[in-house]
Amino acid sequence: MASIRKRGNKFQAQVRRAGFQGKSKSFERLTEAKAWARSQEIYFDRGEAGNRKPDDMPLASILSRYLLEITPTKKSASGESRRIKRLLKDEIARQTLRKLTPAKLAAFRDRRVKDGVRTAAYDLQVIRHALNIARAEWGVTIQNNPVEAIRLPRPPKPRERRLKPCEYELLLFHAESSRSQFLKPLIIIAVETGMRLGELLSLNWRDVDIEAEIAVLKDTKNGESRAVPLSLAALGAIKTLPVNQTSLFGTNYHAVKSAWQRLCKRGDIHDLRFHDLRHEAISRFFDKGLTLPEVTMLSGHKTKAQALRYAHSDFTNIQRKLSE
Repeated sequence: MASIRKRGNKFQAQVRRAGFQGKSKSFERLTEAKAWARSQEIYFDRGEAGNRKPDDMPLASILSRYLLEITPTKKSASGESRRIKRLLKDEIARQTLRKLTPAKLAAFRDRRVKDGVRTAAYDLQVIRHALNIARAEWGVTIQNNPVEAIRLPRPPKPRERRLKPCEYELLLFHAESSRSQFLKPLIIIAVETGMRLGELLSLNWRDVDIEAEIAVLKDTKNGESRAVPLSLAALGAIKTLPVNQTSLFGTNYHAVKSAWQRLCKRGDIHDLRFHDLRHEAISRFFDKGLTLPEVTMLSGHKTKAQALRYAHSDFTNIQRKLSE
């Protein structure tokens, strides 16, 4: 809180806030003292005050500012925003920087690994970057970033899940009767094009040229736009979608996730994620004889090595070709 007192011919303004070192300044005019005090309170509210006491500052203060200022600049803003909001509810966020030791972060890591190796790794990466930004750009005194003193979880091997025989037909059969009318065309277009779910959901009708048989993605994961050829099956699926909406599918990530989970349960399909349809699509591209540069162009990968990670060819096809 701010306080102003007259000392001789000047007015001294003081601003104190828990977790920060108090600041004071003298002015000749009362109005100047009040204006300065208000500005410092705003700095405190936003976590911008200099000369702060890291010992008493909770990690939550840094994560909150990171969420407001850094996260919105990223392509992954939506996902990272959800991640940070979950972190802010975790006990680790209540730790002051003095108590945020490598040992406590290691315990946090081990606890989060139970929810998934990638989950734990991403959480720690966000905390590490937030602390680095606070030290480098916000003037927070942090001698050593405690995240850098612990082991990050080793990333799991890339998934190699492809559709098993009849699974594609099962998905389409049950999607036909789903109350989520977008689901069947979404699955068909995903398998036919290899587009990511986020890319599919970003499509508007103006991005699709039926006559030219292409869809144009303007905001992709790698930061570059790309045109995606549409097969006859993909075009047929698109034509079943309602045109009285701006968005091609008229839905969002959470609705797709819920509909997908219900679909897999009805079809008794296990361990299949929507993103596995991208694996399936890219593997099918290779099975059809497309070259690596062609597959890379379709998939939107920046390197050929990235595309090859998704190439999980059908061994039946390989055996047939070897026998020819």
